[in-house]
Amino acid sequence: MDLIITIALVYLAYRGYQWYSAMQAQVNQGPPPPPRVDDDTVEISDQPDNDTDYIDYEELP
Repeated sequence: MDLIITIALVYLAYRGYQWYSAMQAQVNQGPPPPPRVDDDTVEISDQPDNDTDYIDYEELP
């Protein structure tokens, strides 16, 4: 009887280790990288395009 319990515990420990290793592999993989932005399509300028590009703050007295 002790031999059956020992074999069952070893089997469960092995299955738990396999599950833990699979979870670690998924966690270490990380999220997918964000989509790449082509540098040719990005336009950078100092002037705002419209009124929503900046916030007007009220002057304090």
